[in-house]
Amino acid sequence: MAQMILARIQRCRHCGREMSCPPLEYQENPLCAVCLPERVGNATPDGKVRWRPEGNYVIPEIVQTPLPGARKRRQA
Repeated sequence: MAQMILARIQRCRHCGREMSCPPLEYQENPLCAVCLPERVGNATPDGKVRWRPEGNYVIPEIVQTPLPGARKRRQA
């Protein structure tokens, strides 16, 4: 009796390209190598990022620059 091997086609969740990677790797990152740099670039915030140490970790903080017309308020 012949055996059938069912292969699962994994496609990029962004562009639909077929990906040839192990299933566990696909679960961790379902984006192909072509889309990943574009998606990461779109996800990064505009402006500068400052890194704040907290225990054994480093936490990113967005440095916001005030608008040109904004003035600082004085506290009386």
